[in-house]
Amino acid sequence: MTEWPVKTLGEVCDGVQRLDPAKSNSEVFTYIDLSAIDQKSKSVSGARVISVKEAPGRARQLVRKHDVLVSTVRPNLNAVALIGDSLDGAVASTGFCVLRPIKNIIDSRLVFAWIRSQRFIDELSSMATGASYPAVTDNVVKGLEIPVPPLGEQKRIVALLDAVNAHVTELTACYEQARTHANNLFASAMRDALESNPDWPVKTLDDICGLISRGRPPSYCEFGGVVVLNQKCVRNGKIDLGPSRRTDNLLKAVPEWAYLQEGDTLINSTGAGTLGRASFVAQLNEPTTFDTHLTVVRPLSAVCWPPFVGLVLNGREKDIVDLAGGATGQTELPRESVRSFEIPVPPLEEQKRIVARLDAMRTKTSEMVVAYDAKLQAAKDLRQSILESAFAGEL
Repeated sequence: MTEWPVKTLGEVCDGVQRLDPAKSNSEVFTYIDLSAIDQKSKSVSGARVISVKEAPGRARQLVRKHDVLVSTVRPNLNAVALIGDSLDGAVASTGFCVLRPIKNIIDSRLVFAWIRSQRFIDELSSMATGASYPAVTDNVVKGLEIPVPPLGEQKRIVALLDAVNAHVTELTACYEQARTHANNLFASAMRDALESNPDWPVKTLDDICGLISRGRPPSYCEFGGVVVLNQKCVRNGKIDLGPSRRTDNLLKAVPEWAYLQEGDTLINSTGAGTLGRASFVAQLNEPTTFDTHLTVVRPLSAVCWPPFVGLVLNGREKDIVDLAGGATGQTELPRESVRSFEIPVPPLEEQKRIVARLDAMRTKTSEMVVAYDAKLQAAKDLRQSILESAFAGEL
């Protein structure tokens, strides 16, 4: 291993100029706050041009091209960025530690690579204080150490890391494109299946269900020995028991109808963003109920095959919310909207054929997404491995 000198970030970086926008000669300025950082790309994507009259008290740090921003709040999230040409002269929040690498000592791209390393993230996170709002000070960031190779070696390391990052970026784009394509294929196949015969009757959920009801209020949600599902359990078309809860304090008896049955579909009835999301209840291993944030839809099996209803409702949250008024930020789904939601009702045997075809397609598209996930993780692991080897002088 090459023995490179190790210095603190404070030793290889200059201080930055403090600036009060209200005292400048400009009427507006470009502001970079913590929300402007894109966590995936590690770049500034949400800088805003605002009036000096609206300048927040945190807008105090003048940044220059090649500066490196490190969020001092929740350091485990690694909200970091390298300032480019377009943001030269912008003003950053004091929620960042701004590192200005000294050119004849260290390359700013090397500093940027180092602060994205798992070693740096772990070390900085371990020094954060505050339980609900963990944070570090600028001095803590600048007190952390970084290996400092000769400038020529720095350029070689940066070039290699740039190549790896380009590879990771390419794989990420492929992964996202594959996921979008898979989702579009499935949505298109479902639309074609449900619209293949215009003579099929269209019925409301109220017509084909024996039960449509919200869960019990909080006083009913402390059921001894009974699993209680909440809105976090409804995701991706399947029930996730991870966020569920149970208690030994039996406050009231569970109404018989409130016990879930295999073949039910649960719809999220509260909360912006996930309103209308549906999951099919395929299997139950123990007594299970649900709280007031969810609505159960229990089809009449003689009219509609329950998996068909679950399949049609999954991914239709936008349609359900639109039926309820579709207001932006809407957080409540009236039961009447669920009752009046319409679906085509083919003959039972055709429902089963549709579910079989679409389940097979969903399996294939899921396998494709999983494969790209694995490739993406492998690329990220490679980047970390190369980074560690580079700073250890082993490349």
